[in-house]
Amino acid sequence: MRLANLDGRATIVTDDGVIDIAHASGGALPSDLDHAIANLDRIRVWFDTTRPKADASLTRADLLAQLERLGPPVVRPYQIFAVGLNYAGHGAETGLAVPTQPLVFTKFTS
Repeated sequence: MRLANLDGRATIVTDDGVIDIAHASGGALPSDLDHAIANLDRIRVWFDTTRPKADASLTRADLLAQLERLGPPVVRPYQIFAVGLNYAGHGAETGLAVPTQPLVFTKFTS
């Protein structure tokens, strides 16, 4: 099962086409991708049991040709893992020694 953010809506991309999750589930499942990710187990059970029909007017190949319609896979991240100060140029800019191992840190929305 491949999730995508298509035109701002949570969709499933299949070889046959795309499935708008909220529309195909009659509103029982979310249209927002972040909420869809939080409900991934429910979506997987729904998808596996109902086998909703894909909209064949937009195939996977068509979608790859229209990449501008795809949004970020996570719209509002709660946490970001980052790697910083791991190259010499940045160390020279800041006047800090370049670490022997990359620094890994997190950023939270708060």
